[in-house]
Amino acid sequence: MTEYVYKMILRPPDPGAVPREGLIRVDDVESWKGSRRYWGHAVYDRRLSREETEHYDMEFCREIKERSEQR
Repeated sequence: MTEYVYKMILRPPDPGAVPREGLIRVDDVESWKGSRRYWGHAVYDRRLSREETEHYDMEFCREIKERSEQR
């Protein structure tokens, strides 16, 4: 299964702050990239639409594939 990681731009990934469909897990550990602060991340089993990422103030971070899929 491929997982899709999205970083939270304006708030932690609390209930109601992230789309529920396809949600695998959340992590509310704060991180920084340059001068940009992220409030955590949410991991999904699907790619979110641009409308979803804009509505929930999320930014695509990376795609994680299982080892068997990487061959």
